[in-house]
Amino acid sequence: MSIFHNRLEGFSRKALLIFAGLGINILAFGDAPPGDMQIVFENRKSADSIMALYPDIKFERVIPLASNREIEARHRDSGIDLWYIVRTSSRKMTRSANMFANCRGVRGVFETQLITMPESHPVSDTGFKQQASHRSLVARSASVMNDPLYRRQWHYSMINMEKAWELEQGKRNVTVAVMDGWIDHSHPDLAPNMWVNEAERNGQPGVDDDGNGYVDDIYGYNTSADLDYYSPHGTHVAGTVAAVNNNGIGVCGVAGGNGVDTGVRIMSVGIQNTGQKIPEWLMARGFVYAADNGAVISQNSWEGSYTHQSPVLNEAISYFMENAGKHPDSPMKGGLVLFAAGNDNSNTPHFPINGQSFNRNRFITVGAVSSDKIRSSYSNYGWWVDVAAPGGEQNGVSIMSTALEGGYMLMNGTSMACPHVSGVAALIVSKFGSAGLTPEFVKNRILSTATPIEGYQAGYTHATETSLGIVNAYAALCDENKEVPGIPEDFCIKTYDKSYALFSWAMPSDSNGNAPSVCKIYTGKEDVPFAVVKTSGAEAGARYEYFDQSGYASDYSEFTIEAVDCDGNRSGRSAASAVADCTNDLAVINPYNIDNFVVYKPSEYDFAEPFDDVALTFFVNSDGPKTVEIENSNDFIRCSLFRNECEVTFDLTDETPTGTFPFTIKAYENSDPDNAVRLHLTCTVKNALSGNKGVVSTTGGSTLAVVETNKRRGEISMDLTKYLTHPWGTNFAIPDNSRTIKDDFFGFEVNYSIVNGILDAKYNFDNAITFCSASIKLDAVDEYMIESSFDVEVKFIDNGTGIEDAVSDKATNNSGIYTTQGVKLDCEVEDLLPGMYIINGKKVLINR
Repeated sequence: MSIFHNRLEGFSRKALLIFAGLGINILAFGDAPPGDMQIVFENRKSADSIMALYPDIKFERVIPLASNREIEARHRDSGIDLWYIVRTSSRKMTRSANMFANCRGVRGVFETQLITMPESHPVSDTGFKQQASHRSLVARSASVMNDPLYRRQWHYSMINMEKAWELEQGKRNVTVAVMDGWIDHSHPDLAPNMWVNEAERNGQPGVDDDGNGYVDDIYGYNTSADLDYYSPHGTHVAGTVAAVNNNGIGVCGVAGGNGVDTGVRIMSVGIQNTGQKIPEWLMARGFVYAADNGAVISQNSWEGSYTHQSPVLNEAISYFMENAGKHPDSPMKGGLVLFAAGNDNSNTPHFPINGQSFNRNRFITVGAVSSDKIRSSYSNYGWWVDVAAPGGEQNGVSIMSTALEGGYMLMNGTSMACPHVSGVAALIVSKFGSAGLTPEFVKNRILSTATPIEGYQAGYTHATETSLGIVNAYAALCDENKEVPGIPEDFCIKTYDKSYALFSWAMPSDSNGNAPSVCKIYTGKEDVPFAVVKTSGAEAGARYEYFDQSGYASDYSEFTIEAVDCDGNRSGRSAASAVADCTNDLAVINPYNIDNFVVYKPSEYDFAEPFDDVALTFFVNSDGPKTVEIENSNDFIRCSLFRNECEVTFDLTDETPTGTFPFTIKAYENSDPDNAVRLHLTCTVKNALSGNKGVVSTTGGSTLAVVETNKRRGEISMDLTKYLTHPWGTNFAIPDNSRTIKDDFFGFEVNYSIVNGILDAKYNFDNAITFCSASIKLDAVDEYMIESSFDVEVKFIDNGTGIEDAVSDKATNNSGIYTTQGVKLDCEVEDLLPGMYIINGKKVLINR
């Protein structure tokens, strides 16, 4: 066991940090460089004294010494300058750790954790680049934007962006630090909005011209030594934040403006490095860099483990929150940090979201919703998720944004949701920016104006834990006002079965014509609300209902209601309204406050949510025997009654038609069938959520094709792209590579290369053997950044079939599956028995 000590409370001594969304892992100490650990001193005097005592040990500051006195003074005031990396030989590591841990003046000694990022592969985005090059492909006609791919950015209409752009398009003095992979700053849709360090761009190469502690940091700070590496993930995130709008190419960004006199700046802070291992303190360095160089918003689409805390990283995030904006003409004092909630379909907060040392009022966690405003099947959820934004779903309805080499691509994830909110935050700072603007104001604006989505989650997994709002850009940007909203009118309360209450009122509006942010319901003259109902995004003037299932409403005789807008203005309370006891009244109560329910046909993929059969519960209120039934409906909608609860079930199959279908729940007392009540609803049936079915493969395996030969030496040439299928009609990209592999048992060689999806292989099997095989292992990546792995198996069989070329067109060129005699088979590839078949005109040996 390693001997490391920690005098800081609230942090674990060992760590495994998993960046699940991006495939990044922080490894245990055994993977760290020999002789590398972190020390934090109590004060500057202790640091100088202890380092002077050990001149043979190399100490390196986590945050480089800045010759700029103002920056260095901030480091010292915050104590971030007291963190050091200590490097000794591995032989001396344990002794050094013990020695420093027992020194007075040392606050803590920590293991250095390492982050590793797997290799990225190019994405096939040629089609998107071609589309983006033609100005004739315009966006939807109602839009003011001429960016050709804007028509595919459905996610902006969900957050009310077009109306928001009429109010604000972004100021040039607002900078968002994208803490991600290194951004392709040359991308034509990003270059005009990139933050540029002019002192370094116009200075001398290899010199820290501005004195901030970093050399040649022109577009930001990159932990990578290879400054030519660009990240598809980071580039995609940056495009959502601030791709240039209305420039006739590509896509739009939330805060992109025109890239000349409007639009915010994007600072690239590279905290990932493909194929290399990075110490966590380099990530900490990124947060401090962003604060020191003018960023006021930190965009983070990465996640950590559920238990680990990194002291140095936590202190760096806190540094950003407290020290961002401490530069001339800053639009905000202090920094706002936004994190993606993660893609684990879990309600457990992870690092650094679960950090207790942060100012939570300057921290926003973002979950993802689909195009139907339903929680995305992968998105984390729970009380700790502050707000939602479009992240796409794994059915092809994805987020379009910028890609490498001037291209564009679709991706899904909370990683895609988070930059929507970061962009809206940047617009809020742009509109309301001043010396007195605080991150707390920006967070409150985002949360208080978010459009409620509870009703859309009806019948879906964890519906009660998805009480989020979707960020509403327009509402968040409406002018701050001091006028109070109207008092809700026609307020009434009905209780049913002594357990449930239905509150109803006419929705007032504020001076901007918007519904209030919340309506607070009080009992009698109490000052603490009985219920706080999120109402932003509702239609002002319309009837609004809130269904309470607490069971406490019947304990009170009257209630009052008050409206509060996003600026905190309060309407004052309504007149008291008496509670009407409707226990014996026959009624069907819909607790979801929506009248259309979206359901999906069955899916073969485990991740698919909502589930195939979605059950909705309504309440039928009457003491006597009663009956419920479905009227004017297709036969896939059924209902049943248990006590006073009516359960509606959507029993879907592959044959269920898609579309929107009206149906009515009818309830009546058995003693008086003519006295019936009805609830009119609709149901929208959509095709199954689909995942990446990947390649044509054998069941339970990943064999793309089998090439069987009776020649001991030979060559193979295959167009691999003809073998790949994708459920969303897109293409796979197969990275170019070349290797020498050996057969699975005897070790004889197969030399192969892949260029532009064409596999060329040469094999050489020994004369003494009668059977051997070798598997060429390949990877493919689609436009949605989903990777599939598969094998091409080369088999030599003495006196075999003589089939040498699995891709020669024989027997038929028709699509489908045929026997070698040309008989068409009505089945799926996964259902085939072992043997030789012709699939889409190509010979394939299925071998299980």
